[in-house]
Amino acid sequence: TIPAVNLLRKYCETLTKTTSGKIDRSPYYRILPEYMGTDCLGSTDFYSEEALDALQSPLITEETKTRSDNIKTMLDDSSTLLPKTWIDGESSITEKHLQWATWLITSRVLTVEGGADENVSYRLLIPFL
Repeated sequence: TIPAVNLLRKYCETLTKTTSGKIDRSPYYRILPEYMGTDCLGSTDFYSEEALDALQSPLITEETKTRSDNIKTMLDDSSTLLPKTWIDGESSITEKHLQWATWLITSRVLTVEGGADENVSYRLLIPFL
């Protein structure tokens, strides 16, 4: 979730023009799925407790709850690294914002296994081109 904290900070700074970088990343940020838009609906990260229980899959439920707990911890631990407000300039950053940023990152990660003689895998972020 550290990459999500960084993404969320840069996203808010760029779209509210509170930073003056050499490269304008706003076109990239504007093509990302919108905050809590319909793209999020397929992820268990945004399911209610009842919907998670209805899956009847303890592994998925446990993984989702662990990720949620990690997001809560990161929100508390990273409060000084997060932007003060959302892109509307008024709303405070919440757990849902960090959850969305975490989903943006994890939904764009591809795991690639190393060679047959290696016991390693690599997590690669798939960029937008």
